[in-house]
Amino acid sequence: MAGREFHYLRTGSGPVAVLLPAFPWSAGSLAPLGEALAGEFTVIVMDLPGCGNSHSLGGST
Repeated sequence: MAGREFHYLRTGSGPVAVLLPAFPWSAGSLAPLGEALAGEFTVIVMDLPGCGNSHSLGGST
């Protein structure tokens, strides 16, 4: 994973809630849920490797 970039969205404040989209969707697919939770939580939604704006881990897909 060294040298690879991972994209994520962060919003809100409070206890942390991490949302991971189903493969092969991107963080944007969970943005509406993240915004709904942002009033009570710090929400982090991450693009999985090779999805959205995150770099691939390499190998075949």
